[in-house]
Amino acid sequence: MVLTLLQFRQYDTFHNLSVLTACQNGHLEMIEHIALMEVSHLSNDACLIAAVESSRLELVEYIHRLGAPLSMQLVDTAASNGCIEILRWLIDKHGMEAENCRAMDLAAANEHIDALIFLNARKFSCSTKAMDGAAQNGHLEIIKWLQMYRTEGCTVNAMNLAASNNHFDVVKWLHANRNEGCNRNAMDLAAEFGHLDMVKWLHENTNGGCTTRAVDRAAQNNHVEVAMWLLHNRPEGCSKRVVERAVASGNVHMLNWLYKRIPIQVEFEAPLLVAAKKGHVEVLIWLYNVLGEEDELYPSHPIVEAALAGQIKVVRWYLDSGLGGCRACAHRAAVEKNYPIMAKLLEAKAAQAKPCTLCAYPVDSVDDYDDDIVVSDSDVDIDDYGDYD
Repeated sequence: MVLTLLQFRQYDTFHNLSVLTACQNGHLEMIEHIALMEVSHLSNDACLIAAVESSRLELVEYIHRLGAPLSMQLVDTAASNGCIEILRWLIDKHGMEAENCRAMDLAAANEHIDALIFLNARKFSCSTKAMDGAAQNGHLEIIKWLQMYRTEGCTVNAMNLAASNNHFDVVKWLHANRNEGCNRNAMDLAAEFGHLDMVKWLHENTNGGCTTRAVDRAAQNNHVEVAMWLLHNRPEGCSKRVVERAVASGNVHMLNWLYKRIPIQVEFEAPLLVAAKKGHVEVLIWLYNVLGEEDELYPSHPIVEAALAGQIKVVRWYLDSGLGGCRACAHRAAVEKNYPIMAKLLEAKAAQAKPCTLCAYPVDSVDDYDDDIVVSDSDVDIDDYGDYD
């Protein structure tokens, strides 16, 4: 049916994305029909690269015959996909040489040992990115092959990235068999992604250490145990922004723990805006209750941030609590972002509020909201949101 429809389409209705998708998916019959109507849509390097991605040699040969030029990017793409048949066609038949080529690096990163052996036999070279990429993706056998048959080695990124992805076997092998080691990024990344056992191993077996980013990012990503362990066992501590980052996770338990233990002055305004934007009502309640400050002391308006982000539960909470800043600014934000239910919720309050110093217009100039506006995106009836407690 698709092919029948293609016969009736005008040439100028073919979009590049559709043609590329057909090439990537290896639809040779469809490509042949497109070529009958307008060959210029296919005789380019982008279509040939997409055909290589499909790993169908007959499609690659067909598009090349239509006039698409060969390039080293084709070798890179074939190696990245581990397609020996296409690599042989490009290198052995058409004489593609190993110049400015990332083929072996890409084959290693994607665990294509046959492609590595093939390219190595034809004098292709690689860089330290080969072993770094294999380590990042946990391909230990590829690393061992590179160690045996190549001399490029790796960088500290190998161990750093393996740690970030919790590839214990790779990290331990690199530690025992290579001299590059790791740096502080290894523990920072392991902490950021919640790999507590990896953090402990790095702490006990390497000298790379970490930075305050380890605790900050662990808190941000809701890895409570990791943050707690680091603060108990490492001297680096955390930054002044740790509470702001923890707020993003929405974890009140984490906030309480940090607040009671970190020896820094906790800021109020920035975390408030983050919580409003993320929709964390419980965190907002914690910030106001525990820190005991008034948002009126600051020039920013968290209710506006909530409105811009479409966080209707936060907006409702601010309206009920009397906190959060200018209702008129929030109403305009909801209108501009096309949140009609939220705008209706704010409309009456905006009309009653005094204009703030940051209002672009006086309150009485706010446009009346159209009662007949169509509800868009994910807006539902206000009552469907339930209580914010």
